[in-house]
Amino acid sequence: MSMKKVLFGLVKWSFFVGGLATWIYFLSLQEHPYPPKSNLPEMMTYEVKKRSFAVNVETTGELEAAQSTLIASAVRGDLGKIIYLIADGTSVPANKLLVKLDATPFEETIEDLEQQVKEQESKILGLKHKLAWDISAAEHDQKMATLEEDTAHLEIKKIIEGDGPLEKARLQGLVQKAAIKYEEMQGYANDLESLEQQGFLNPSEKRQAEKKLNEEKEAYENARMQYESYVNHVLPMQIMKAEAALKRARSTAEEAARSTAYNIQTTQFTLAQAEQQLTHLHESLENARKELKHTEILSPYEGMVVHREDFRQGQRRKPRVGDNVLKNQPIMDLPDLNSMLVKTRIREIDLHKVSIGKQATISIDSYPNLFFSGKVHAIGVLALTDITKMGDEKYFDVTIALDKNDSRLRPGMTAHVTIHSDQIDNALTIPIYALFEMEKQHYCYLSSEDEYLCHPISVGKANQQWVEILDGLKENDVICLSEPPSYTKTEEPL
Repeated sequence: MSMKKVLFGLVKWSFFVGGLATWIYFLSLQEHPYPPKSNLPEMMTYEVKKRSFAVNVETTGELEAAQSTLIASAVRGDLGKIIYLIADGTSVPANKLLVKLDATPFEETIEDLEQQVKEQESKILGLKHKLAWDISAAEHDQKMATLEEDTAHLEIKKIIEGDGPLEKARLQGLVQKAAIKYEEMQGYANDLESLEQQGFLNPSEKRQAEKKLNEEKEAYENARMQYESYVNHVLPMQIMKAEAALKRARSTAEEAARSTAYNIQTTQFTLAQAEQQLTHLHESLENARKELKHTEILSPYEGMVVHREDFRQGQRRKPRVGDNVLKNQPIMDLPDLNSMLVKTRIREIDLHKVSIGKQATISIDSYPNLFFSGKVHAIGVLALTDITKMGDEKYFDVTIALDKNDSRLRPGMTAHVTIHSDQIDNALTIPIYALFEMEKQHYCYLSSEDEYLCHPISVGKANQQWVEILDGLKENDVICLSEPPSYTKTEEPL
């Protein structure tokens, strides 16, 4: 068997023993009555009757507005200096000026930011012009580089397919012509040599022929050398120079493209930064304008001004002109007097008597002959302890909503509340002070002709005067209104 079951069994046994002892005790009191009435002083008695009574819960609270707005500074830091403050207790319509803060710092900030915005806009305009110029220059440089590259391509093509072959053909033709002349002159020289052997050649003519042969040979050799030099050296060199020019044009185009791209990217980055800074300036300007609007605090609806006490300059007091208020620091409350509530509390033992919607009657100390009706609007969920009172009694917050408004009502007024919990009609009742309790058992003292009996009873609902009897008494029974003097609660059963 677990410890939990053992403990549960002991608790059940203790309840059984306690209940049995109580019942035996009441039986013993009935079996052993008090001394005869002749030996006791005369007791005040009450004849049990049926009656009707109301079950109410009485409490005291304070009037509050159902809707109340906290009015506080919305400007940053401690820049809010009060230069106008509406009087405490003033009834105001909607959109009425309540508080005016010094606007000078915010106006100066706005003026400075507006100037910065103009300067930044001018800077952005200049950067946009520069960007357009950089893009135009890049396009121009790209066109020029493309043109130079195309020109270099054409130059190579011209050398390989045009001037080169033409010059080669020309030089080749010169070689062929020189070779033909040389061969012709060589044949003429051979003919002269044959004539010389026959003795028909003039020596001077022979010398001229030899000279001419040498000249033609030299011309042929020169033509051949020019052709070979052009084919083997000049033409390849021209092609290499043209290819180098093409590479240089391509390199220049690439460098120009990189340079212009860098310039454009730099300008674009600077422009983006400037535009971002302009956006930040616009946001700051908009915030400054909002803060300027916050220097005038208007009433959101019709209500009554209630200055809020707070710590100001080292002391707890209400605000006044000249005070510097922090952001969100309370300045005043604006309760809406068109709908009022009573904030109160009830004892924990009365909680079962109260529920949402229960009718209530409210009276105000300021107007003792004035009564208002209302309903229970809300009940707190947590039990609270009143530290101003002795003992461990707990309380619950209760809110009562008034059915109708009255222009004479003000927040903070003391209100006495009667919550109508129930109505008992035609029930058997006895006075509340004739009821006694011991060990959770209710009883009263039943009076007969010559004795008093301690009599257990079962009770129902009660108020401050009467208690409903459910069982144990009948109509016309006579009971004591107080405890007989010889009875002591500590008396042991006989």
